[in-house]
Amino acid sequence: MKKNKINVDLLLKNERSTIDRLDAIIINALIERFSVTKRIGLIKAEHNIEPHDGKREKTQLAKLEKLIEKIKELEYEWKDIPMLARTHGQAASPTRLGKELKVYRERLEIQKNSLNQVPFGAKFGGATGNFNAHFVAYPEIDWVS
Repeated sequence: MKKNKINVDLLLKNERSTIDRLDAIIINALIERFSVTKRIGLIKAEHNIEPHDGKREKTQLAKLEKLIEKIKELEYEWKDIPMLARTHGQAASPTRLGKELKVYRERLEIQKNSLNQVPFGAKFGGATGNFNAHFVAYPEIDWVS
């Protein structure tokens, strides 16, 4: 019986090591993504390219839709997998992984819908200057259009 316990402990240790490795990959990928996003912003600013890219935005929203659909599939597939919920960093009531995925998916859908409703607007006046300051600093830009 002791031998089985050792094997289970080793199995769990290996699986947790895999999770830790994947977490590090995700964090490093996000750091790199933010760096690339910053460089894209600098390139656009340097070449007077509009920050908003409607075509890319539609592509990204389509990817988000696919992710939402995949999560919806996993909700059903994992509906009976028990898990211990956490609150304030402590163990809480037991729940089901499928239910938690459903909550996450619904939050993603709310955020996606919010993104679709954000107006693109600008203010040309206030404590840091007004339209005149923009025009003087960058006269080659057609600020009105």
